[in-house]
Amino acid sequence: MKYFIAPLVAIAALICAASAGDSFFSADGKTVTFIPLTRAGILWRMDVASGKLKELPLPPALKESLVTGLARGADGEALFLASNSVWVMTTEGAVKKVCDTGSVKETSDLFVAVKRGTPISDWMFIKGSSKDGGMLFARKPKQKVFGEVFCRRVRDVSSGCFGDDGRFFFTDNLDVWEGGFVAEDDPNMRMATLVGARIAPIALQNTDIANAGSLSVSHVSVAGQWIYAGLSGRHMGAIMRVPILKKPLYSDSSGDLPKPKEHLNAMHAALQKTEVLVSYTDRITAFCACETGGHSKVFYRGERGELSLWTDTGETKQLGKEPLE
Repeated sequence: MKYFIAPLVAIAALICAASAGDSFFSADGKTVTFIPLTRAGILWRMDVASGKLKELPLPPALKESLVTGLARGADGEALFLASNSVWVMTTEGAVKKVCDTGSVKETSDLFVAVKRGTPISDWMFIKGSSKDGGMLFARKPKQKVFGEVFCRRVRDVSSGCFGDDGRFFFTDNLDVWEGGFVAEDDPNMRMATLVGARIAPIALQNTDIANAGSLSVSHVSVAGQWIYAGLSGRHMGAIMRVPILKKPLYSDSSGDLPKPKEHLNAMHAALQKTEVLVSYTDRITAFCACETGGHSKVFYRGERGELSLWTDTGETKQLGKEPLE
């Protein structure tokens, strides 16, 4: 098998690994930066200890723009998607354009790796659409354009996140997956091919007379030895965590696809140690996890703007409510 951009090796200790999509903890775990639920032209930053919100204004050219993707950069910057471009905000609040998304429109779910020196470093991935089709796109270092990532037998790759060692986790078909990317060297070919396998079938699907029900994985975030999963359904949500497999199903030395017994064993091992952290909350609209000093915490936002924090003491507390327009 070709070389994987995302190296699939044994997990190392992580501290506030990159999360994708809509929010991230600072490296020290003291603040959370997140996309507004309704407002254009800003990002929010919250002090975790006090729950105090700070408005981070975008430049005048973006004052009417909605941010559709957010990720933490290598030096603590906020990388975000707005107006068909990728932008970077420094810790001081200065904003500059990184690149356009070109022919890729309706962009969301920006994800990058924050660990310098890993093979994935300086690659960027976004969800979107183009006239040639496709749903996932990548930009290689020193290139100006995003190209298609070939995705076979997946419906909606989203919420991608990288661990500090480059292992890549994402959601698709309602559940948690692990995988990587096979780069293409031919400039006339697609940018890369996604490979991966479902490792944790934790979606809860049901049908009955109730208005609310069924929970699917909408968010994932890696911290420590765990993949934290935010599940969302109609007017409800839950939070679980799944242990990271010691050995990934795909690697440079693996076959073209996992054998059935091997795949079942991996999912069984994940389910045996899956923990339910929050049994019931509103539908989750922002989510990220962090581990600092050996302690973990999860930030999440409900569909009406409630801002909450789970800690490994088992406590869940509401930090405040986002102002909505």
